[in-house]
Amino acid sequence: MPAIFNPPLSTQRYCWVQRYLEQSPHLTSLTDVGCGNGRMLLWTKVVPQIEKINCIDADAIMLECEMDHHFRPNLFEMIMGRRTSTSPVQINVFQGDIAVPDDRLQADCFTLIEMIEHITLEHLEKVSRTVFGYYKPKCVIVSTPNSEFNPLLRQHAEDSGESLGPFRPKDPNNPFRHWDHKFEWTRAEFISWAQTICTNFGYDFFIDGVGELPGSEPYGPCTQIAIFQLKPSCGSGVSIQSDLACFDLLINKLSVKEQKSEFLGDLEKKRICLMATFKVPGYSIDNPPPTHSDFDWSTLNLDESNSTQQEQQQCDQTMTNAD
Repeated sequence: MPAIFNPPLSTQRYCWVQRYLEQSPHLTSLTDVGCGNGRMLLWTKVVPQIEKINCIDADAIMLECEMDHHFRPNLFEMIMGRRTSTSPVQINVFQGDIAVPDDRLQADCFTLIEMIEHITLEHLEKVSRTVFGYYKPKCVIVSTPNSEFNPLLRQHAEDSGESLGPFRPKDPNNPFRHWDHKFEWTRAEFISWAQTICTNFGYDFFIDGVGELPGSEPYGPCTQIAIFQLKPSCGSGVSIQSDLACFDLLINKLSVKEQKSEFLGDLEKKRICLMATFKVPGYSIDNPPPTHSDFDWSTLNLDESNSTQQEQQQCDQTMTNAD
């Protein structure tokens, strides 16, 4: 199926996160919730001020399979260090349910990129309480599909002759983009959820997005993004509110141990397991890294569903200068 977006939509999302972090020097640590194969690390680990990145996903098999692909630093990084900073960055890979609080995951910024639509609304409520109510990070970035854009994707699939393309529901009765999506929100529904989060946990928010096509303005962006910023009066860091809404988080926290993840009797209370830790050294001031010119994305025509090694290499070399 021909690529709909160029650069690919996932690349646009990761670039957006990278640029936001680069413009936010007060954010020095990051927890990527639902990290999947860890590909976003290509963009986040080059942000100069970032000193720690926590990656967490519930899928242990995926994490194990991708450990040497995206999570483990490559040989060039280990020898030459980070191209963008003299300070090292630590990468921690966790397996488990983010709804279970674990102080090791504390960070200035949490990202949930194309994650929330893969869990039920009931579970999302628990995740929201943990992320916004327990960790209370300075910033939370959430992206999710904009369901108003789906007709354009389905039309593109039909026009291309690929009725079962990546954006075409396999089940005609399923309006979602992916078989695992539990819901997809309109722009109004996403804003309503964001407003509720802000009311309950003391945040401000604004909306942005990526993924546009000619004539798509009335539908909004393909991916909608909410950026939550903690109100100064609320303070940041691990915090339990005074009401009973977060009491169960304390109970869950008592069950968190450093060992293989397993059920604890209650199926909703799982241990968080640290699977791996890596450290990328900073570059030496006596041996500064070479500079690279901005990469012209128009020279690439990549399928969103199958990112290539060429893209990964080009991103790793050039996205630090993207603006």
